[in-house]
Amino acid sequence: MIKEIFSVPIYVVNNSIHLSETLSVFDSCNIEQYYAPEMYGVSGFTTFFNKEVSEKFKNMLPNIISFILDESKNYLRSMGYDVNLYKLNVATMWFTRMKENSTHNFHLHTSLGNKQTMVCGTYYLKVSKDSAPIVFSRSEGEFFNQPKLPVLQENAYTRKFYSHHPTDGDLILFLAETFHGVLCNKSIENRDGLSFNIIVEKNGNT
Repeated sequence: MIKEIFSVPIYVVNNSIHLSETLSVFDSCNIEQYYAPEMYGVSGFTTFFNKEVSEKFKNMLPNIISFILDESKNYLRSMGYDVNLYKLNVATMWFTRMKENSTHNFHLHTSLGNKQTMVCGTYYLKVSKDSAPIVFSRSEGEFFNQPKLPVLQENAYTRKFYSHHPTDGDLILFLAETFHGVLCNKSIENRDGLSFNIIVEKNGNT
């Protein structure tokens, strides 16, 4: 009997209620000052928020943070976790902007200093129809090393990648251990979002 294994559960929900509020904060932050050209695996424009800056913007966005945490609980609950035993916290967050021809190689977010990230995601603020999708894989090697096997029609057992082309107001969540990247943004319009890492605490202790 053949069985499907190594599931990569991705959670997507759309909610534009907090979109204008989050965009307003985004537009006020002068994102160019957070340009981080030396980040690994990125070409084009990307950003980095240190802990202090991350906390500053978290405090400015209580509604979207609450929404993100509520949906993260739904995501974990759908996989069988008893979320009543845990406390979720947005440990870090940062605004993202991918300009034309920007890319982001496959990576994951499991380590966050001395804490372990469990859930990662992005709330998309502005995405054009021609902009790049986010792509997920079961391993980094599947992206860079194509096996020398006959090409089969894609199905649940041969699929190596899952891509999602977000729209404005999409929240996408995934486990921190999931390899993900962004293909080249072919649009002349910026691809803007709010990304974050969530840690899970049990009984008040990490």
